[in-house]
Amino acid sequence: MKKLIGLGDGFVVLQGGTGTLLELAAAWEYSNKSLMDIKPITCHSSIWKTMVSEMNDQMKLEGRPADMVKTFDTIDEIVEYLRGSLAIPPKLSS
Repeated sequence: MKKLIGLGDGFVVLQGGTGTLLELAAAWEYSNKSLMDIKPITCHSSIWKTMVSEMNDQMKLEGRPADMVKTFDTIDEIVEYLRGSLAIPPKLSS
């Protein structure tokens, strides 16, 4: 898990099960505890929206940094966000 988090420049969480939940939670906690450089963490799928929203609300109540994890409805939105966050130029048409 540590290697996965260390190697990634950012994270895209798709619909999944408990393993995906563990990976999201690990990346989120590493970011929350400043155990890694700030990296974009994104989620695609309505399954994550409620959980991320609830966690962000709780973190705000506790005075902790919130909004470390972003949720998106489409992959195109994630790509656009990551391009901006990671300074990736748009792909040129051939």
